[in-house]
Amino acid sequence: MQTYVRGLRGAFPFRHVTYYCSSFPGRLGKAETVTSYPEAWRTHYLAEHYERTDPVLRRGRNSFLPVDWSRIEDLSPGERRFLEASYDFGLGRHGITVAVRGPHRETAFVSVNAGTPPSSWWPDMHLGIADLTYFGFLLHQHISQLVGAGRRAPAAAPLLAPRERDVLTWAARGKTAWETAQILSISETTVVSYLRSGTAKLGAATKPQAVARAICENLVTL
Repeated sequence: MQTYVRGLRGAFPFRHVTYYCSSFPGRLGKAETVTSYPEAWRTHYLAEHYERTDPVLRRGRNSFLPVDWSRIEDLSPGERRFLEASYDFGLGRHGITVAVRGPHRETAFVSVNAGTPPSSWWPDMHLGIADLTYFGFLLHQHISQLVGAGRRAPAAAPLLAPRERDVLTWAARGKTAWETAQILSISETTVVSYLRSGTAKLGAATKPQAVARAICENLVTL
């Protein structure tokens, strides 16, 4: 699971990616956390029981919309101390958290974090709210299957043509269509065509969604 999260962090311009679910079906009372945060912060978070005062989790539980960290207001003294501590451990000051409501009434939270202001990283990454929500759903689905909480067997991975896999691999590594064309010695138009067909086969609506699904299904090598 850690490898998957690190791969997603490399595919998109995030400093960190974190997944948290307080309880899976059949695993009541046992939380599942997967994160790229430094080990020192993870240890400190658990030791201080920050899940009780984390302002992102508290607001995410009561919202069906993504939580933009920079717009959180009316912080309590405990929440302010939590944020200051996170900055001391090197976490970025800006991020987005989406709540994923699972099929068994479980709620998971997927957060992406960056060290630069939203005006620098959010528009430039070409990743909209719909893409991020889809990304969170895929991550929850993937982890649910890994921990055995899903009741259904995972569906077979889509069969991609070799070139579709190639262009998605380079997209996952952050390359543009033009750069991928230079690497593979094909035209940019051909790269775009393979991206479109691969995206359709993966049941995705956008390139970021296709990349997230391809990583989830182990269809690309990062």
